[in-house]
Amino acid sequence: IWEPLNMGISIQWMFIGIGAGFLLGGSQGMARSLFCQMVPESRSAEFFGFIGFFGRAASFIGPALYFGVSGIADARTAILSIMFLIVLGVILTWFVDVEEGARIAAEEDAKYAKASAENE
Repeated sequence: IWEPLNMGISIQWMFIGIGAGFLLGGSQGMARSLFCQMVPESRSAEFFGFIGFFGRAASFIGPALYFGVSGIADARTAILSIMFLIVLGVILTWFVDVEEGARIAAEEDAKYAKASAENE
């Protein structure tokens, strides 16, 4: 695919890295913003601790998948396996009902406010 452009492999990897950084760089901020809409304010520290812990715990999946696939096949196939994870994440996010999550979060905040008022 790159032969007509006469690009070496290092230039190809640079373009892939720049593209991935550009496209995936903002995804963390957008994911946190989306998550913030569905978290009760009264329990935000708990929920963000939860997402932080599991984010760190799952951070080995990409490198482990790349290592495993590149050991069996080649580096290009390993990159395709990482792309599969990204596409899977996009598909799963498509089914998230943000409005329902925000509604449930508001209900939880109302319950917490009521319980706090009764305890005072």
